[in-house]
Amino acid sequence: MRLEVQGNVDGGGAFKENGVLAWNPDKMLLAFYEKTATGAEMLSVGDWSSPLGIRFDTQPLVAQGKTIKLRRSYAILSATSFTIKEELSTDEGPFVRLGVGSFAKAQ
Repeated sequence: MRLEVQGNVDGGGAFKENGVLAWNPDKMLLAFYEKTATGAEMLSVGDWSSPLGIRFDTQPLVAQGKTIKLRRSYAILSATSFTIKEELSTDEGPFVRLGVGSFAKAQ
């Protein structure tokens, strides 16, 4: 699946990001490649062997001389809603929570 996101951030101006999502049903793996508005490229591999959630870990990337890893956990709440928790590790340090988001299909 090809993804394209564009919009405006309050106080931050316009942005545009894109990515590709691939699914391997035999291994229950979901791979997500994304290119952010800043030009950073991330590859995340997620294990979707549980119907309750997906946990993604990114390949390490270097930004401003630091090695960064991102972890995302998707909790599947229903067929139309989910939450995302994001955590960040810098230079092999502990993961620190960035935030949590809740999403639901508009009615």
